[in-house]
Amino acid sequence: MRIVSASVNKQQVLVKSDGENKMIRLSDILYIESSNNSVILYTLSGKIECRQKISYLEEMLGSTFYRVHRCYIINMKYVTSYTSSVVELENKIRIPLSRRRYSHFACMLTTARGNR
Repeated sequence: MRIVSASVNKQQVLVKSDGENKMIRLSDILYIESSNNSVILYTLSGKIECRQKISYLEEMLGSTFYRVHRCYIINMKYVTSYTSSVVELENKIRIPLSRRRYSHFACMLTTARGNR
């Protein structure tokens, strides 16, 4: 995946997957999973597999996204619950939460929920 551009208001991102450019609304992304040098964007309408490092995507995404684990970035708007080791998203999707990121995640989620 190559991020071709992101709109000024950061509402959408243009990605390249399977030789095709796709506009993805950030609000449609549930979470992102990394494996080697590729990522899978799990969206409300399915998944999109792309070649890219997760660290590059992490820099491009807004404050509603949080890297909870070395292999996962989540959209905090879809968090329904969490423990010290797992974040649960809508549709009962369970994502591992790194022990070292737990405290910061809890603080960021509280802040994000307070700004609604």
